[in-house]
Amino acid sequence: MKKIAIISLSVLLLSACSSSDYDNEVTTETYQETFKTDEVPQPITESSVAPIEEDIQTVNTASVAEPSMVEPKVPEVANSNGKKVVKLSPPNNSMALEQPGTNSYLIQIAALENEQHLLSTAANLPKSLPKWENVKTVNGKQWHSLLVGDFSTAQDAKDALMKLPASYQSMGPFVKSVKSISSSPYPDLKKLP
Repeated sequence: MKKIAIISLSVLLLSACSSSDYDNEVTTETYQETFKTDEVPQPITESSVAPIEEDIQTVNTASVAEPSMVEPKVPEVANSNGKKVVKLSPPNNSMALEQPGTNSYLIQIAALENEQHLLSTAANLPKSLPKWENVKTVNGKQWHSLLVGDFSTAQDAKDALMKLPASYQSMGPFVKSVKSISSSPYPDLKKLP
């Protein structure tokens, strides 16, 4: 009996809400605006300029007595064949030693707005880890990222990250590849003392 009363009460309420006295009228309006647009010039697709022809003159260097400009005399070392000998010096590896390898991984400790804060934060890091600075400009502000280490694998970097002091763990450090830095708009890494 209770179920019938509840159902009949709900049917009564629904029937009271619906009525055929309402008019269902849907109106739509459209508006079209016309305005004049400027003509955009088309790009030049064909070159109407004739190719430049250069006059090539051969000059006999044996007949030239004196150079037209005064050039400083450079001592030349000649071997028995009359060819110049150029001494090559070994490449300067000091810059290469100061940069991490392109396949290496670093730990980014923090990104700070002030370089002095970066240096003071870096001073308390373990001395055994090399420290790096990467400067970026984001929304008109310079950010100094503090990076440490030079690890051959990401797992080595994660292991070293877990060994950092708790004060650095709370900063949310993460592993970052040198490739991602070198392919970014700000690829420069500066070694910190």
